Amino acid sequence: EGWHLPDTTEWIQLLDFVASELNDSIVHVSSGDYDENVSKTLVSRALGGNDKYGFGAVLAKVYANPVYYSHTLFHSSSKDAQAEDFMAVAISDMNASYTSYLTKSSMYGMMISVRCIKD
Repeated sequence: EGWHLPDTTEWIQLLDFVASELNDSIVHVSSGDYDENVSKTLVSRALGGNDKYGFGAVLAKVYANPVYYSHTLFHSSSKDAQAEDFMAVAISDMNASYTSYLTKSSMYGMMISVRCIKD
C-alpha cells in the first residue's frame, strides 16, 4: 500500500526530465525514442552507465541476429485503449523508448522489470 506502477505519463516525464537535464535533443518524439545518452544516464554504473539519478537499470543481453545488445523492459500500468495490451518502457545500451506494447500472449514466459513509485 502507498506504492504504484508508473503509467505511461510518469515514464515519459522521467525520460523527458533526463533528456532536458542532459540538454539532449529528444529524437523521434512522436515515437517516443530517446538517444543513448538518456539510457546511459539510467543504467547501473556496474554495466557501463553513469546512473546519475540512482535509477540503476540492469540490462540483459539479447541476441538479434547478427548482434548482441543489452536491453530491459519496465512494466507500465497503462493499457492500449483498443486492446488489453500493456505498455512498457524499453531501455537498452542504444536508446530508451516508451512505445513497446506487450500483448498478454507475448508476455508469457517473459521477465519484465517493475519500478514502483511512492504515492
